[in-house]
Amino acid sequence: MREDDIWLLKRLNFFPDATGEEMQALVETIRPKAFRKGEMIYFPGELANHVYLVREGMIRLARITPEGRTFTLEMFNSGDIFGEMALAGQDRRSETAEAMRDCSVWGVPRSTLQAIVEKNPKMALQITKIIGFRRLQIENRVSNLLSTVPVRLARLILSLAERYPGPLDQGRRTIKIRLTHQDMGDLIASNREIVTATLNRFKKDEVIHLDGSTIVLHNERELHNISGTDKGEI
Repeated sequence: MREDDIWLLKRLNFFPDATGEEMQALVETIRPKAFRKGEMIYFPGELANHVYLVREGMIRLARITPEGRTFTLEMFNSGDIFGEMALAGQDRRSETAEAMRDCSVWGVPRSTLQAIVEKNPKMALQITKIIGFRRLQIENRVSNLLSTVPVRLARLILSLAERYPGPLDQGRRTIKIRLTHQDMGDLIASNREIVTATLNRFKKDEVIHLDGSTIVLHNERELHNISGTDKGEI
């Protein structure tokens, strides 16, 4: 494993207080895997034996509705952890994980992480917080389905700006992650055409500015007004 890979492990919120010995144990059990766009990392019903780290690429976590539709729960970018519910007592997966781009993914055995967590109360607390935050995000995304597309899209933009902040553009926040309009549609349970039309409306109203694939939050106050949230709620 390269030095920059070890550095990536150390900077993750999952491992803030891991000792050198614990990090070495992680490094020795990690198994890198490559997935092509469209390949599945896991399916519902599969044993939850690993927690995963996105080294490169993008992963979509989704759930299949009783009607057979795919509902996107979350997307994970380089440096993100997913599949962490394996540490919360989930024996089998309840969702799908799919490569949205060509990806490099690390799989960490659940047993290795559990052994480390048992000896590290601070890490156990951090993991509990992350799992709780993820559950809240998913619950919010499900409840958002009752809102209009502009509301859902405004909330998504604000959420992405918090999670993937890019460099400031004349004092205004930007979004670093690159998502297609279809990706954004999947995240708010809409389609590409409606997302494109809504983004164009936001742009015309000078709520956002599109600089290539970068979204600039031109009028963040208005985004909060559209989303129905106060600053700090997203």
